[in-house]
Amino acid sequence: MLILGLLCCNISLADITVSDYLKFREGKNKKVNEFIDNNILGIGTGIFWSNINIGLKLGKANKEKPIYCAPEKLTITKENYINFLDAEIKEHKKMRVLSGDTPIAIMILFHLERIFPCK
Repeated sequence: MLILGLLCCNISLADITVSDYLKFREGKNKKVNEFIDNNILGIGTGIFWSNINIGLKLGKANKEKPIYCAPEKLTITKENYINFLDAEIKEHKKMRVLSGDTPIAIMILFHLERIFPCK
């Protein structure tokens, strides 16, 4: 039922934009926000595993560089990814470069690269 409701509201399961994210956060619909939170966790987990894969044999053989370099003992939670997204949106607003069409996934990626640069 939730998925049907999201589809009717024109949210793609694969590509939530900044505009969609901000609009649905304002709505305070618990089920929609829970869906978005879990989507954010999925995005973060995908970026995490992509980063791990780059560090493995094949990535090293292709001379790929990590996307970001978080401290070894840091565990990034769903709440962290949500905060990263909110902070990146705020930063882009401040710089006056925020586009509502930007997928939230790239915003999370931008933030990880910015706060955990590789040396």
